[in-house]
Amino acid sequence: MGRVVFWNKRKKLLKIIINQKTMTEKNGVQIYDLIIIGAGPAGLGASIYASRYKLRHLIIGNEIGGQVVEAAKIENWAGETSISGKKLMERFLHHAYHLGAKIIQEDVSSI
Repeated sequence: MGRVVFWNKRKKLLKIIINQKTMTEKNGVQIYDLIIIGAGPAGLGASIYASRYKLRHLIIGNEIGGQVVEAAKIENWAGETSISGKKLMERFLHHAYHLGAKIIQEDVSSI
């Protein structure tokens, strides 16, 4: 088990326990401004905005891209008349990584 520790706006210490053994910082504790739970379109979008606001953040999600990846066709997405869910999530992921996103592909077991 690894621990991810961060502070919310009220300066209250919060912890998320994850099944991850590759934590790299001192005593397995890393400090983030924001933890995003879920690596689907909303989570990746939140990561993009967090990067723009210079927040040190982490995405934790078991299924990168979420259920949208299974969609054969998505229509009326801004800039695209039709695109597969897999291709759209590849673009989200590329954008998030380009801005420095860190993603742990794991289930969150408790908060």
